[in-house]
Amino acid sequence: MVLDQNFNTTWHDINESQLSREIGQMIMVGFHGTKLTDPGVQETLHLAREGKIGGVIFFGYNILNPRQVKKLTSAFQQAQPGLLIGIDQEGGRVKRLSTRNGFEDFPSAKEVADTQSPLQAYQTYLKMAQMIKSAGFNLNFAPVVDLHADSVGHECSVIGKIERGYSADIHKVVDYASVFISAHRKIGILTSLKHFPGHGYARKDSHKGMVDITETSCLQEQDVFYRLIEAGKVDTVMSGHLIHRKWDAQYPTTLSSHVLKNYLRERIKYDGVIITDDLHMGAIGQHYSLEEATIQAIRAGNDILLFSNNKAAAQGVKKFKASASLAQRLHSLIKNAIKENKLSVSQLHEAFLRIDILKRQLFYN
Repeated sequence: MVLDQNFNTTWHDINESQLSREIGQMIMVGFHGTKLTDPGVQETLHLAREGKIGGVIFFGYNILNPRQVKKLTSAFQQAQPGLLIGIDQEGGRVKRLSTRNGFEDFPSAKEVADTQSPLQAYQTYLKMAQMIKSAGFNLNFAPVVDLHADSVGHECSVIGKIERGYSADIHKVVDYASVFISAHRKIGILTSLKHFPGHGYARKDSHKGMVDITETSCLQEQDVFYRLIEAGKVDTVMSGHLIHRKWDAQYPTTLSSHVLKNYLRERIKYDGVIITDDLHMGAIGQHYSLEEATIQAIRAGNDILLFSNNKAAAQGVKKFKASASLAQRLHSLIKNAIKENKLSVSQLHEAFLRIDILKRQLFYN
């Protein structure tokens, strides 16, 4: 993909309507409510209609049963054709659709890799993707391609211990992640590799605070991303709240232009959409203001900024409060950052072009 490298526009030359549209496509938010009449749902639908957001993410508390969730997802798609409607549906412990709300349970990544051949796994994931599609979603924040690091004696509490990683063997991870992605593509669902540059060897949980991988990072984890990118198997990559002080002593990957641009874009040759892990998580919210996290995430090279609006994710963040008007606030601070030359219009435009290509791939192929 070739981006316009000469989009050097000053504030006075900006078409504000186009700028607002481009900012909106970069914002993905969670919301509260289960019915079309709920205030949080109504406000988020309004944001979608106005182009102030480019995507929404659903959590378990938004989902009661198949009929109810289909009403919500249909309303969002009508509000903005092309809206990304995302969900975390990995299988195992991480699932939003389950037997508890009238859907089907699927095995964890590790269980799939331990008990099924890649061909069997493909059939399993076809069923999963069909279920996701029938509920009205078009983006699954999966697969996890972090290594299952039990062999080094410190399973990551949020990856290995709950079986979110396929294996410690990178070849096996690539094989099973590939069939996951292929099955979803067959049904018309986008996927997201997570969590770059690799969370499997980390010793802490980024929901609870900053995670330092300087001493535990494994180059094999980045190799998984490289192999999948080289094979053309990647729709989006999720950047993790993981700090590697030998790469960037100041910022975690999500906020690091050095890591995302030098490692992911240049070294691994990825030119598609990068989505932040939830910017409301403790790793970010405990250390950065909303303004600093937002501006730095864009500077770093992320294309979509994900804000869950979910208190459970914002562990240790003082005075956290979900806000239906968050997107409006994000628009204002991004526009002000452009006026004050803290952000360039070219950064937003390049992100917009990548998102547009992704959505055309999903909706118009």
